[in-house]
Amino acid sequence: MSGVVVNDLRWEVRARGAGLPLLVLHGFMGRGSSWGGHARAFARHFRLVVVDLPGHGRSGSPIDPARASVERTADDLATILAREGWTPAHVLGYSLGARIALRLATAYPEALRRLVIESPSVGLATDAERRARRAAD
Repeated sequence: MSGVVVNDLRWEVRARGAGLPLLVLHGFMGRGSSWGGHARAFARHFRLVVVDLPGHGRSGSPIDPARASVERTADDLATILAREGWTPAHVLGYSLGARIALRLATAYPEALRRLVIESPSVGLATDAERRARRAAD
């Protein structure tokens, strides 16, 4: 599977393996293939679901940055999981993916079986910090 469209945004979604679904979410500037050898190991035990987050890899880049917010991304992921019958899913998120996974867990608890987060961040607290980060990026 590839090229799933949710709310006018194209998502790169790949699934392989068998068993309970495990959704893995990469970090900022990564892509689904960033999971490398971990993905191969996970696919031996789970129905592994790997996505490229909006603006990353082969997924679409929305014109409006708000369309790629943590909230909207979690909404889309809940739709993908439900549409494909992959709920409840184990969800593993790293960095940006961990922030999205947290939002998915709080907004759609019925969609998750288990949540694992690595290196999450709540984001930058002030406008000045966000401006400095955008300038540096």
